[in-house]
Amino acid sequence: MNKLFDTKPPGGWTMLALVGLALLATISLSVWQLTKGIAKHQERTGYIARLQEEAIEETDYEEQESAYRQLRLRGRYIEDRSFIVGYQRHNQVPGYWIVTPFRTNYGKFLVNRGWLPIQQSFLEIPEFETPHGTVEITGVIWTHKHFQSDRSYDKPGWPKRVKRLNLKKMAEITEAYEDEIRLLADNPGSFTPIQLLVENEPAMHWGYAFQWLLIGGLVVSAYWFFGVRRGEVGNR
Repeated sequence: MNKLFDTKPPGGWTMLALVGLALLATISLSVWQLTKGIAKHQERTGYIARLQEEAIEETDYEEQESAYRQLRLRGRYIEDRSFIVGYQRHNQVPGYWIVTPFRTNYGKFLVNRGWLPIQQSFLEIPEFETPHGTVEITGVIWTHKHFQSDRSYDKPGWPKRVKRLNLKKMAEITEAYEDEIRLLADNPGSFTPIQLLVENEPAMHWGYAFQWLLIGGLVVSAYWFFGVRRGEVGNR
């Protein structure tokens, strides 16, 4: 046993320990990214499955629990209470999202009616029409975990032109549910529909996992080449 520790490894024990720690760190980071990728893949699979299910009625809706399900609503748009969300692009063309509260017998819903292009100037309020009377609409329930602060919500007057989509502030102002309802095409009051995409593809995390494994392999290769291999050549 003593002879084993008396044999000094190439580069010394300190170098071997540093290489071991670096390898352990890269493997841990790779496993972490791989786990995140698997979780994202499962989330995406579930999201696609929920999108393909039949639409639920407003009586079956549960706030923050019915994500990615189609929702059928019957009620009225609150015509004088729209939010104009700036800095939104569709096919690389700048424009706005129009979010209008929708009143039903079971509460108010924040309906994202879709995208509108800039008409004259980005500083001008775009002109758009809102359906009158009772209508039936179908959209997809879209939840958000994080909201960025935006002081433009505190400005008086309607429609409110805001910089960011902040459903929490919208819900507070209009007394609506905090979920976003992304209106599907060919519904009353719809504009250009928003693409139903989930951010952070699992492939991105799998790519990071491969990169960390590659870095770990390079560390071991460098140790072998500069420590072990050169040591063997020098001893000849």
